[in-house]
Amino acid sequence: CSSVTSKDISKYDKLVWEVPKGWTNYKMYNGMTVNQVIKYGIKNGKETKKNENVRKLANVVRAFLKWCSKKEYMSNGLNEFINEVPSSNEKVEDKRDSFNDEELVKLFNNDLYEKGIYTETRGEFHDAPSRYWLPLISLFTGMRGNEIAQLYNDDIRYDEEAKFWFIDIRINEERKQSRKTVNAPRQVPIHPKLEELGLIRLANSIKGERMLFPECYNPNAKHYKAWGNNFNKKNKYGWKWQMGVTRDKAVFHSFRHNFTGALERKDVNEKVICALLGQKYKGELVPNYRSKQEGTILYEAVKLAEYPCIDWSKINARW
Repeated sequence: CSSVTSKDISKYDKLVWEVPKGWTNYKMYNGMTVNQVIKYGIKNGKETKKNENVRKLANVVRAFLKWCSKKEYMSNGLNEFINEVPSSNEKVEDKRDSFNDEELVKLFNNDLYEKGIYTETRGEFHDAPSRYWLPLISLFTGMRGNEIAQLYNDDIRYDEEAKFWFIDIRINEERKQSRKTVNAPRQVPIHPKLEELGLIRLANSIKGERMLFPECYNPNAKHYKAWGNNFNKKNKYGWKWQMGVTRDKAVFHSFRHNFTGALERKDVNEKVICALLGQKYKGELVPNYRSKQEGTILYEAVKLAEYPCIDWSKINARW
């Protein structure tokens, strides 16, 4: 067990999706390596495992690796290299829709963004910077809610060589900065619109090492949870409902889909989109921003995201 590495686990995590369903029960596969089994299955159109079966298997393997780690039979944290699988044949993210053009107009061409007037809300989020920034950042980066809510001011960084700003999405246990998947830590270039509206100025205005949005802090690292509940709530206190967006499947996570759609409409390479979103590409981890050239490719892709339905001339920079 001690010789098992993260590379081995990641390889398993990829191959488990590709082997034919029930292949160990058929004599035709006797003597074949796993790679040979997969090639045979593809060539002959064999059905692969369903999501639900892979999910159950992944949970067993993840639990076993965690137990081995606890008993010090192998390195700590290998269980994190088995990505979670949704509990149905449809990915969880696919169950949510993008915001349509009419909804985007309601969400951004309103008193909050044009006049700085906040709608009715309760508690610490009233007139908080996160009300203004979280939707904008997600719309122009595709970042998840918790990835944004947990940001510190020094996560906004400048690449001196490539000459652009980027957001460093990283893990820091002391700061309670976590990740959703093993490939979630990444660097995402900042769209010129975010720079124009004042995101860099906001980060620079904060002294020391502090959260960009301290009102989101949660001791259990679920920094987005309360904010997201307020945004998605289905009553007069729900922020999207106050703006007139009432569709159930149109939620904060929909901004991530809008970003993906904006890049797809510009024919951005799928692998580049996966690198920006922190997703796997065809079952494999995607290297993100290891050189000036790769960073420039990501930046040029991010700049292509545009939403002409929104009247940006009416939106005021807040910082």
